[in-house]
Amino acid sequence: MVQVVVIIDFMRQHRVFILIVMGWYLILAAGHYFNQRPLWLDEGYVENSVNQLTPLSLFTQPLLSGQAFPRLYLWSIQQFSKPFHQHLLALRLFSFLAMMGAFFVWFKVARRVLIHPVDRILYLGAWCASMPLVYYAAELKPYSMDVLVSGLIVLFLLDQDQIQKNPKTCRTILFFLPFLGLWSYPAVFLLLLPLYNLLCNCFDKRSWSAELSCFLCGYALMLGLVYFF
Repeated sequence: MVQVVVIIDFMRQHRVFILIVMGWYLILAAGHYFNQRPLWLDEGYVENSVNQLTPLSLFTQPLLSGQAFPRLYLWSIQQFSKPFHQHLLALRLFSFLAMMGAFFVWFKVARRVLIHPVDRILYLGAWCASMPLVYYAAELKPYSMDVLVSGLIVLFLLDQDQIQKNPKTCRTILFFLPFLGLWSYPAVFLLLLPLYNLLCNCFDKRSWSAELSCFLCGYALMLGLVYFF
């Protein structure tokens, strides 16, 4: 009985500590975002594309000053920030939201991978101590979205076997999952990991699967759009 009480008390203490560390990161990122640091060189180049290119041009012309940015993501920023006259908070809102989402997605991954509460606390501490993971929450660049999308793909990989138990849902997800590449260029390469799993399943069963067909169709369509843009 005493051991059970000690274990429960131990878990409660760690949950409180985890909440404190999570709150500290949210304060750091939000403070950086609302501080409205002036745009630096590359951010200014991205803003030039947002201001000077038409929505159609964002998808059909090179960006100004040799910048690289997922076009659907940049178009979303342009359309959202336009009513706010490209205010700093509007331009950077998507980056802030993406990093907030990435924080919770990767923590969900950590909870699946790291069993001991102390390991989870160390993980959160490492995240909060990472200057880029705070800084990119308020930068007009695609890096925070890259962190979010990579986390979503890893989360899918952890659940891929479970998802495949529902064929209809699985095929829908597998078709639309590659479209993350329209929001993050690293996703184009990270998506090779679920493709590898699907190929292994086909080799094991010695037959082609509808799931692989759905994924390849979505992946080919995404690559065609990225190439066109």
